[in-house]
Amino acid sequence: MNKTYQDAEMYNRGVKYIDKENYTKALVYFKKEKLEFKELHLNMGACYKYLNQDDKAWYHYTKAADHSMPYADGRFGGYAAAINNLALMCYANEETERSLEYYKEALRLDPDYHSARWHMGISQMRLWLSNKPVDVGEALVNYDYRFYVDKRKTVIDTGGLPRWDGVTKGKSIVVVVEQGIGDQIQWFRYCNLLHKFFDKVWVQCGTGVRVIFKGIDFCYDPRETDAEYCVPLCSLTRWFPPDAAPHNAHIQDYLPHDFGDPNLKIGFINSGNKGHVNDYNRSCSIHHFLDLGGPGRTLYNLQPGARDIKGVVNLNPSSWVKTMSYIQGLDLVVSVDTSVVHLAGSMDVPCWMVMPLKDTDFRWGDSSCGYDQVWYPSVEVFRNPGSWERTFKNVKERLNGFNRKSS
Repeated sequence: MNKTYQDAEMYNRGVKYIDKENYTKALVYFKKEKLEFKELHLNMGACYKYLNQDDKAWYHYTKAADHSMPYADGRFGGYAAAINNLALMCYANEETERSLEYYKEALRLDPDYHSARWHMGISQMRLWLSNKPVDVGEALVNYDYRFYVDKRKTVIDTGGLPRWDGVTKGKSIVVVVEQGIGDQIQWFRYCNLLHKFFDKVWVQCGTGVRVIFKGIDFCYDPRETDAEYCVPLCSLTRWFPPDAAPHNAHIQDYLPHDFGDPNLKIGFINSGNKGHVNDYNRSCSIHHFLDLGGPGRTLYNLQPGARDIKGVVNLNPSSWVKTMSYIQGLDLVVSVDTSVVHLAGSMDVPCWMVMPLKDTDFRWGDSSCGYDQVWYPSVEVFRNPGSWERTFKNVKERLNGFNRKSS
């Protein structure tokens, strides 16, 4: 290649549109680029991935990974970033074992590629939670590499405290919150187990969600406490197995809302946080949920701020207290993968979670688990067999034989 990255005018223009998340426009310029190099194919692969054109994304990632394809500066060799993206695509399409082979190759090329190690841990944990052979210790260590990835949007503030090693005993420790509210509901169950090691256990948590939990000493900032050590919330399963604490021991009890409704009461959530990295696949049209109604059934929308729809009771909960009261008064919750699933599961309310087709969360295992998962006795997982239509067809069939909880 005679020219260099700086001479690749069309490529540089395309990159600017990637920064603006305008992937269609970026591709217009990438396709006009006369030069051919690894970085070009990597970015074209990213565009096609975000546009849900997996075959084309795979093609360009493979081209970028090819040793015969030069870098923009004329060098040749392996390309860890391209191989990592092939691994991510394998994971997204539930080729989990295959993803591990790509992650290993990326780490062979770049042992300090922390993002690859973190995502390798995610793949390993999915296999672990699917009862498949995997080195669990290695998986949990790799998952901790999420804190070493540059430019992470979720950064925890430890207040400068040293990380707990899982064995040391002391006077006080603070659990540092990370990730979303669903993660807090899921993992707070392990916080009281730390009392085996420390006299005092603090948990960092915002005011709005504290009403969900009981038996926990909260703080806003690790610096406000007398803690000697810290531990990230989602690292607690590194030290405690999933079944080490009851799924509901940390959840407040709330009186059920009296709907005054003799029908089967079905609450639903069709979308989660729009900022979630997989929200495009995770959330789905409300019309799929509307089909669950019918004679003897009443649909209740648990989505805050939802618009009114004929035939649906819009609850529009204004707080977690309201949400919990409503959930406790329902017979069944049907939801996409969001915090309400964790809340209903922790409250022992029957909940059916509909899974996206691609890039499912590792904690629910893979399709081999069927309706099962390890976290909540009352939650059933409806795996996506290829489309939302087929998923909800399975939901409707199961609903015909559903028996409401005893009052």
